[in-house]
Amino acid sequence: MKNNPFIAKIKGLEFYRLDFHINKQMFFPFNLFEKTMCNELIKEKFNKKFNITLSYEKGSNFDLYFEKHVWNEIGELIINKLTSKEYYEQLKNEIENKNISFSKFITKIENKKLERINDALQIYRKFIKEIVSFRTLAIIPNCISMGKKVITEEYRKLIQTNISNKDFTLLSSSEEISMATQAEKELLEMIRDNKTKDNNIKDWIHKWGFIYYYYAGPVPTMTEVKDMIKSLSQTYKHPEIRIKEIESHTKNISKEKEKIIKELKLREEEIHLFKVISFFNLYKQLRKELMQKSYVAMDKVFNYLSSETKLSVDELKFLTLEEVEELAKSKKERFVEKIKRRQEELLYVTTSNEQTIIEDKKQIKKIIDKIKFSLMSQKMLVAFNSKKPVKGRLIIINSKEDMKKVENLKEQFILASGSTYPELLPAMAKSAGIITKIGGMTSHAAIVAREMKKPCIVGYAELFKDFKEGDMIEMNTDKCSVRKL
Repeated sequence: MKNNPFIAKIKGLEFYRLDFHINKQMFFPFNLFEKTMCNELIKEKFNKKFNITLSYEKGSNFDLYFEKHVWNEIGELIINKLTSKEYYEQLKNEIENKNISFSKFITKIENKKLERINDALQIYRKFIKEIVSFRTLAIIPNCISMGKKVITEEYRKLIQTNISNKDFTLLSSSEEISMATQAEKELLEMIRDNKTKDNNIKDWIHKWGFIYYYYAGPVPTMTEVKDMIKSLSQTYKHPEIRIKEIESHTKNISKEKEKIIKELKLREEEIHLFKVISFFNLYKQLRKELMQKSYVAMDKVFNYLSSETKLSVDELKFLTLEEVEELAKSKKERFVEKIKRRQEELLYVTTSNEQTIIEDKKQIKKIIDKIKFSLMSQKMLVAFNSKKPVKGRLIIINSKEDMKKVENLKEQFILASGSTYPELLPAMAKSAGIITKIGGMTSHAAIVAREMKKPCIVGYAELFKDFKEGDMIEMNTDKCSVRKL
């Protein structure tokens, strides 16, 4: 690749870069996001299309680059169109129908008996087609909550009534609870009813393990769930209180919303805007949970392919579908070195025509150095407002390993994270407050904090520059501020 064609393709383009911390480097399923963005379905839906995306993986770092102007234009288009009740209802129905059809497809994979390698390959092909279609709608919460224009800020400008941050947060909350909270509730019920034997835990993992899969897996082990049970038992000495809190969430939120709407005499147009924000707050979490469930289902396919090709599941996930198809007809030795190189470092470039994996480190550096990018600007937001400031020791928790820091911690602490995900729920529940570096009102941390009624600030870009592990801090959600004591 002496004359790198991708350098010419990115020349003159501006990109957004999203940084992720991942627990395991992998080509699949991360490549599916890029495959969606450059797909014709995006153009059909939004009359805009990404011409090129790039993803760079090394160790636990994952950087995603996509065209800035296209992302901003799609976000602005959707935010504007959603002010129409007719468009909102149409899009909401489309999303709900897609969720149902995708769920049915996942069930088909789970029930499919694999007897030949062609069966597995056929499911793999179908899966890519189905998830690209699903993700075409699933990128909406990201586009409207991260970029030049953010739905909560744009709609706040349209709302003429003077609304406090606390009331705005509550009116933006969903009456429904996420699957992650349902899983937490069932775990608490097991603790309450003293049903924490191995067979009970095994059933819970089978039903809810996908929640904690986090892209690359695996689902939690028996030991890990026992640790979660121990942590929840320490956090909730009386689990019934938290269970009732979850059960009454829908009723309480609905009543509180009705009260605020009546007191402030909100107009129909304003109520509609909050309805839109509320729906997409929940949908962002729900669509992620469905994708996680599909990845767990696909592990069945990868396990079968592994038994047939003699490559491990993790090794297979560094190959494209086309390469796996080729592998089925040849010997694994042809791909072993290729996989090893990719496990060290890889860059994959996606266009509307193809997805190319680059393994040569010099070529990777040349391309990365030529990318003109900016980090996605985020505004510091209050996801849940407590009545008074909260004080505690700042503890950084980015992984399930980090949760060991608070297992036996007696003093009050505030959880700080790049971004949260379901595996961190026990630590989130135990904390006095939550602060994340990235994320908006539709982020995992924001949704869970509202369900737990726990003070939370998201989108604090300078979080790890302003504070370090162990600092005593005060977070004031009423003023959206954090200070060192």
